[in-house]
Amino acid sequence: MKVLVAYFSATGNTARMAEVIKRELAGLGAEAELLDITSYADRQKPLGLKPYRAAVFGFPVHANRAPRITRDWLDNLDGNGMPCATYYTYGGFRIHPSHHWGKLILGRRNFDLVASAEFPGAHTYNHSGWRAMDAESGEADRDRCILCLRCLADCPEEALSITDLSQAWQMKLERENETAEGLGLKKSRIYL
Repeated sequence: MKVLVAYFSATGNTARMAEVIKRELAGLGAEAELLDITSYADRQKPLGLKPYRAAVFGFPVHANRAPRITRDWLDNLDGNGMPCATYYTYGGFRIHPSHHWGKLILGRRNFDLVASAEFPGAHTYNHSGWRAMDAESGEADRDRCILCLRCLADCPEEALSITDLSQAWQMKLERENETAEGLGLKKSRIYL
């Protein structure tokens, strides 16, 4: 059985889980094919689902759900009754209503959602992201920038900087009644 594992991974957390899922599916005798849709160009390519018997969709959680650009991408697919699963990676804060929104979109696009999972990973507050900046001009592409700050981490000249957000991180922990240690103790869950 051939299974598509499509994922968006700005920081690497979701990509690492895609590799684990591919390996586990292979152990069950399935042929899994990875599709990274992180780049704008990859999301613009037409996706034919006919070669696959099932699909797995993986997304990070930004502001309580998958990023808008991934929801828009899903909304252009036609599942034709195909069974699928979703998984979400998150930094420990408010995973819900990600599962709900995924189910609504996939149902509308004629997929049969059979399972959904969540996997805590490194929180990428103040250090994460993907490329949405023109290297020549240094200008951010406002249509592609998701304010993930990956440009800071990847800048080869270390020419970019922002205000230290450590106080904001502490405020977020306090507002959520959470600790850094508590975030580290979060467990993965699978819903069938």
